[in-house]
Amino acid sequence: MSNKYLLVSLLLFFGKSGISQNKIISLSDYSKYNGLVYNAPKDFIETIPDNNYREGNDFILSSFQNELTDEKGDIIIDFTYFDLSRMTDSLMHIQRYKSKSTTMNLSFLRGIEIESDIENEKLLFLSNNEADEYYNADNVVIYKLNNENAYKRKYKFCKVVLLHKKDKADVYMYFWYDARSKNKVDEVIDQTRNMLRFKTS
Repeated sequence: MSNKYLLVSLLLFFGKSGISQNKIISLSDYSKYNGLVYNAPKDFIETIPDNNYREGNDFILSSFQNELTDEKGDIIIDFTYFDLSRMTDSLMHIQRYKSKSTTMNLSFLRGIEIESDIENEKLLFLSNNEADEYYNADNVVIYKLNNENAYKRKYKFCKVVLLHKKDKADVYMYFWYDARSKNKVDEVIDQTRNMLRFKTS
């Protein structure tokens, strides 16, 4: 069995943070379980993510735990969570980016290197003050996803907001959009800055 298909099997078998992917758990409940505070954004409803999505080529996106869709269907937000305090999540996170030297607290940087479309859009690193104020995170990076395939056969583009909390978790928020909502995605990212944040210790 190739490493590629072994990784897919691990992701499908283990799921995330011990929660079965066969059950639909609300974003609010999932956040509480994983030490996050969730504030539901206005005009968004919870929908079912497509866990068969592949961005293209050899890179494999992890399954999404939760999904929100705005009422007009212009923007979809998917969520992937890696609990860095759990051995299974940490190992999958490192395996995901095929880096033997990557530690759990640096794997998000390797993820950015692989996922981002840096040739067409620069990375945006929030300041330490902004990361702490909006997300109670140590690091927050926003980047354009370098994907080839449209999500749900409609959303051709995606921006990722990545939250890193040392020794705790990495949270990926995928903001999917199409050509008509291209000018809207940055506004939505700004409006949802307080949507998800790490609990204060």
